[in-house]
Parts: sequence; structure tokens; C-alpha cells
Amino acid sequence: MLRTSARKARWRASWSDPAGPRAPRGRSEQSAQRVAICARVPASATVREVQLYVRAANSKQPWEEARVQAGQDAEQARFAEKFTERPDGDAKQVCQGFSNWSGEKSRIARILVKYAL
Repeated sequence: MLRTSARKARWRASWSDPAGPRAPRGRSEQSAQRVAICARVPASATVREVQLYVRAANSKQPWEEARVQAGQDAEQARFAEKFTERPDGDAKQVCQGFSNWSGEKSRIARILVKYAL
């Protein structure tokens, strides 16, 4: 039996600096804020696949067209290479790290976890 659990997370970055609008250009992946996007699944679940999606915050792009691969640079944003699992009471969380180092673009990131019981 294959079930799907989806977790949507919105992550918006803003950059303000007294130096003015040129300040964001110096941002790098090493200075990016990192977040973990997680989906809660049953503790006994075996994760089959974690699908990753990212698009601009104001985009009307369908999610199906916003899919990216782990580790792929997506216009100054990137999901980590591997997902992690951690206990969460009678369930567990499947998490994928995400970073956005663009000082000019806000992003919405989403993961879709496919698992078997």
C-alpha cells in the first residue's frame, strides 16, 4: 500500500541593509538562512520518495512544473542532498533542509513524502 503525505511550508526571506539595494548581491550560499521542511508520517512508514518543489512567492506556476532535485541549484535556492527522519511521538518526521540565498526573491518551498506501511 502506498500512501502520500504532503506538507507545505512557506518560507519568505527579506533583506534590508542600510547600505542600500546593492547589499544583497554579496550574499552567498554559505551565508544563507537554512530551514528544515518536514512532513509527519506514521512511525512504521518506510519512506519511498521525497519530492521537492520550489517557486517564487508571487508565482502562478503550477506545482507540477516547480519540481527540483535534491542538491540542484534553483536560482539561488537549494534543497539539501538527503532527507532526515526523526521521532515525533507515535509518528516520525521526514525533513529536508532548504536554503535561499537570494536577497531579492522570496520563495515558497514544498515537499511531498511518499511512503509505504
